[in-house]
Amino acid sequence: MSSLDHIETERNINLANFSHFKTGDKVENLLIPKSLNELIECILYFKTNNLEYKIVGATTNILFLDETSIKFLISTKKLANYDIDLSNMTASAECGLMLSKFVCNLIKNGIAGFEGLEGIPGTIGGGLFMNAGAYGCTISDYLISVDAIDSNGKKISLEKEELKFSYRSSIFRRDKDLIILKAYFKLQPGDQRNIEDKAKLFHTVRRKYNDYSYPSLGSTFATLDIYSDLAKNDIVYKISMKLIRKFFYSKKFAPHRRPANNKILNAFTEWYFKLNYKIQPYSDKTMNCIVNKSLPTEKYLNYIEDIKTLTRGQIEIENEII
Repeated sequence: MSSLDHIETERNINLANFSHFKTGDKVENLLIPKSLNELIECILYFKTNNLEYKIVGATTNILFLDETSIKFLISTKKLANYDIDLSNMTASAECGLMLSKFVCNLIKNGIAGFEGLEGIPGTIGGGLFMNAGAYGCTISDYLISVDAIDSNGKKISLEKEELKFSYRSSIFRRDKDLIILKAYFKLQPGDQRNIEDKAKLFHTVRRKYNDYSYPSLGSTFATLDIYSDLAKNDIVYKISMKLIRKFFYSKKFAPHRRPANNKILNAFTEWYFKLNYKIQPYSDKTMNCIVNKSLPTEKYLNYIEDIKTLTRGQIEIENEII
């Protein structure tokens, strides 16, 4: 890699220490470009020399398997420049910027429409890749365009309409040769107090219903309600699930005993479908979130396959598996 000697590189990295979910084997060469030009330089080098490589941001959506070893891994963590232009009501952000930091600064400047994204732990690039969203907001709502690199290593600009955004998906999920560099957004002002109140509310709800006890990857499947998906093909489970929710989780019928987790429904679901895990691979908060309890990653793959089978493959996997 003599032509890339000027790129910051760490060697023989323990992938389980580096990755968000704390799994994986090793990385032989971790390249950390400090500018978009350095990132482009790395990509062109690997393409020219026909070398396999992988680009990652915060890895908050990636399940690295225990046996996964990567020779060349590019981290975008230092590609975090951004600009908020209030005179033109536009903003730009590089691919490695943490989405939460970007949104926090938009909120401080009285920008509305991004409040639901404030606690999402990924980067701008990762957010666009999966069209991240929460509480009625998605990252693509106010997007103008994206600078990217195409399969030939050429820098291109893609308008929002070309990016084929859908629920938890984009053209970047389907065309892995497209690499996100920088995103541009239009902004709209709002009432500062209302914006901050909404952000605080979403933050409180997220802390209550998301799992922070173990490393996790957020939603495993692209769905709003994994239990309803399981119920689509089983009328008995559907009726039982609704009764459990009504009795244990309804604000109207159980205001004092309503839990902030789904332990009861989870236990019933496991029993009903005869899943019987010795160690539960998913969160108490929801079966749509795997959590790292030091299980072999094969166990998480088995769990994902169980859910795919029970839902007859009708919901897509949101996490990336490498």
